[in-house]
Amino acid sequence: MEALNIRQLASEMTTSATRHKAGPSQRGLRKKEKKPKEPVVLRRSGRRTGAAAELSGGIERERRDGSIVLADGRMIAQGSGEANEEEQKKGAGEAKISATLTVNEKMKTVTVELDAKLISKCESAKGNDDSDAKFIEYLQRTTRELKTTTKTKTSLKSLLAVKKLDLKEDDVAKCTERAVTHADFHPSTSEVILASGDKEGNVSLWRVDDDDEDTHGVYCFQPHSQYVSHVKFGNGNGIIGSNLLSCAYDGHVWMLDSERGEFVELFSGAEHDVEFSSMETNIDGNIIYGGDNDGMLNLIDLRASKKKLTSQVALGEKRINTVSFNTSNLYSIATSSAMRKGGGEICVWDLRKFGGSSTSSSSSSTTTTTTRER
Repeated sequence: MEALNIRQLASEMTTSATRHKAGPSQRGLRKKEKKPKEPVVLRRSGRRTGAAAELSGGIERERRDGSIVLADGRMIAQGSGEANEEEQKKGAGEAKISATLTVNEKMKTVTVELDAKLISKCESAKGNDDSDAKFIEYLQRTTRELKTTTKTKTSLKSLLAVKKLDLKEDDVAKCTERAVTHADFHPSTSEVILASGDKEGNVSLWRVDDDDEDTHGVYCFQPHSQYVSHVKFGNGNGIIGSNLLSCAYDGHVWMLDSERGEFVELFSGAEHDVEFSSMETNIDGNIIYGGDNDGMLNLIDLRASKKKLTSQVALGEKRINTVSFNTSNLYSIATSSAMRKGGGEICVWDLRKFGGSSTSSSSSSTTTTTTRER
């Protein structure tokens, strides 16, 4: 650690930050300008006449053109006050339905299973159709280049020895509407792309070297409705590939498909009342390990026709904050979780001892636990 000279570098950065005190960054998602207050227009309540409240079901989200999507799927165009029939049928996103037909000749029965996959178009908060399309094309090109690029390892010590650490205004941008909860770098070795999530379900991608005066390279989307607990780029393998995954307290796992320029719903935890608090994927890129707020580890096999839980394993008393694979031993994972009496624990688990049951106790795995007091 002494060779890295961390203390001196930290001291230099602190001095530099004190010398150049400035307000919030004006790059990326700028602070919303305050609009002059409009005169209040009195409206007569429809409840007195017995009519149903227009927004009684709640607002799902607001679109870029000013229209709003209601919780029941209807859309109200800006200034119209009426639901658009086409959008009412379409809903907040598109659902692609596939059917599986199974014929049992012995029992003389036919079984039809329907599977719906939600698709959400990539529409950034501050961009427009042209800028969004250009960014998606750039993301496609950068992701494709990963297949032909040879990865090289660079040590932290060599990076720190090459140049001093410094923080410039051009290296700072507001990427999400609320506080950032998690971040991950795109695996590209030639481009710098940072993904981040926030407390309100926003997922942002920042192309650091983009000089666009309007977006500053920041493209913010809202695939989730609640706190984003993890964002992660894939390692290039399996179904996930090098695409971006995100999970949240709303129980959804979304994947930004860079080839199609769409968010694809990989899993919905509504049926099992799952609130994801952490996530990891296996090295093959086909299985998601999602920790939740109840101390359960949820295994989702993306190769299955229906993206349902493969199994659930009880690993903690409360929320699982971290799930991490041992790169040297793929059967070994580590988790950190909160405890009911306060403090927390770090555990190491052997996946081979979990078994195939839907719910297993922690006694089926070997653990090493460290407890700390808050």
